[in-house]
Amino acid sequence: MGKTSDLPIKLLRQLAYLFNLNPTHVGYTLLKKDLSMYKAGHKGEKSINYFLYPIVYKNYLRFYNLRLYYQGQNFEIDLLLITNQFLLIIEVKNYRGTLYLDHDSGGLIQVFEDQVKLYQDPTLQVERQRELLSEWLKLKGYHVPIETLVCLVNQNGILKRDNQTSSQIIYGHKLAYEYQELQKRYQNHPHVINPENLMEILITENNPLDPSLMHKYKIEENDFAPGVVCLNCFKKSMVRERNTYICKNCSNQDPGGLMRGLKDYFLIYGPQITNEKARLWLGENNTHFMRKNLYRFTDKKIGTNKGTTYILDFNYDEDFNHMISYLRQL
Repeated sequence: MGKTSDLPIKLLRQLAYLFNLNPTHVGYTLLKKDLSMYKAGHKGEKSINYFLYPIVYKNYLRFYNLRLYYQGQNFEIDLLLITNQFLLIIEVKNYRGTLYLDHDSGGLIQVFEDQVKLYQDPTLQVERQRELLSEWLKLKGYHVPIETLVCLVNQNGILKRDNQTSSQIIYGHKLAYEYQELQKRYQNHPHVINPENLMEILITENNPLDPSLMHKYKIEENDFAPGVVCLNCFKKSMVRERNTYICKNCSNQDPGGLMRGLKDYFLIYGPQITNEKARLWLGENNTHFMRKNLYRFTDKKIGTNKGTTYILDFNYDEDFNHMISYLRQL
């Protein structure tokens, strides 16, 4: 892995929304305002990958933005680390200002710029995630230890600890250390997980659409017009001519348009994609062309023939420079 981008995954998703929405969309102005606020004041926030970097070669798989369905409800996990001995749920928080925890009442108070806000105690949140994930896994035949951490990733957020503050809540710089401590604790534990098999089940069951963000900006799935966005004029007006995409608005040519379009899909909808969904997203009519490129761009597939689901695998740190460039333009 190369140098991390430091951009939070939620921010990349917001950029993908704005990048692929028509400027006349009802939520466009608010979305652009929120992203401008990020540029102005959220620079202390780090991508969780920034803090994972010291242990990137350790024995685990990562699953971001996991959203599963269990007993009539969806539950979401920011980041799940999968080893062959235990799972680690990491709830990522980017609070700024001064933070006060009251575990007895179940609240977290944030004081920032003369404003006071009350949030749910994040330890309650992550423990609920543990319970639901444990029950969900039992249905799949897995009985595994699950550990939890709440990770504060904004250097402008200061937690006022006391003797009652849970050790589950850490600053991002301690994440690598905590993971290594867990490895030591489980070093003699039997290998009860096949990480690759579990990852495949999670990919199949995951529903990564972010309903809270979609609701905030009043976005429906059909609000994203088909096509590829031009990096020169930022209009979704590129069409394919053989293996190159050409912008109908400004004539800019981009041989990487197809890959970029798939990256945008990945940010919004997650890693699973079919030939039909790829063609609808990109405004492509040629089934053979899309099948050939999906096989070229993906290593993992589920199913066969027309029922094939392709698993996109992009690196959050390295594969979204076009989004970083777009953020700079705002």
